[in-house]
Formats: sequence, C-alpha cells, structure tokens
Amino acid sequence: MAEIGLVFTLGNLISIITPLPLGRLADRFNKKYVLASAFGLLAVFIYLLTLCSNLVQIIAVLALSSVPVIACAVTVPALMAEIVPSKILGTMYSIRRILSKISVFIGSLLGGILWDINIVLPFYTETFLLMLATITVCFIPRNTSKILSDKH
Repeated sequence: MAEIGLVFTLGNLISIITPLPLGRLADRFNKKYVLASAFGLLAVFIYLLTLCSNLVQIIAVLALSSVPVIACAVTVPALMAEIVPSKILGTMYSIRRILSKISVFIGSLLGGILWDINIVLPFYTETFLLMLATITVCFIPRNTSKILSDKH
C-alpha cells in the first residue's frame, strides 16, 4: 500500500506550499468569497472522487483537494478575527475547534452508515453539505461590526 503514502506525501507537500499564497489571497479579497470559493471547489473535488476509476485519478483528486482545504484553514481564522470582538476571540476559536471536532465525529459515524448503504452516498452527502456551506457563507453580512461589537 505504498500508494497511500504517496497520497499523504503529495497532500502534505501541497499543504506546505499553499498556505502563504492562500493567506495572501484571503488578505487581498473578500474573505467570505474566498471561503465560499474554497467550499465550492472542495465540493467539486469530493464529487470527482465518485467518478475516479483508477488509483492515479484518486491520488490526483485527493492531492488537488488539499488546496481548498488549506484555503479554508487560513481563511476561517482571518474571517473570525474580522467578525469577533477581540475580548472573546480566543473563546470563539476554542468553540470553533470543538464544533469542528464534533462535526468530524458525526461525519465519520454518518459516513460509515451511508457507506454501508451505498459507497458513493458519503461523497454525495459531503458534496451537498459543502454546496450548502458555499451558499451560506455568501450571506455573511458585509458590515459585521454591527452584529458583534466590543460593547456587548
């Protein structure tokens, strides 16, 4: 199973190369649109996994999917720093981390159940949820200072 090592090595290499340019992208453009684009692109890659017919295709799609994953990883904290008052930013990062781990737990459990029903269902479900996230992120208000302010 040396192929698994190749998948992770390539994904980690991309994860080393891409954070700085993607962070600069998030600094230069509206973060909610960078995040929405990353979610949408990741949805496409997850869907493409259902169409892969050989190991090379799977490796390529998984490696490429590292880019939007890293885009999310660098953009979410930057967006939170714009939205959340500095007094509670550490707490909100902690809450985000907890919710992230809960969602991974639930996703793994649900993914296993869906896999037993049909092996493509977990991928279709993730694609749907990522598209929903893509749309939802676009509705983050432009001026969030009125929603969360340091005065609350």
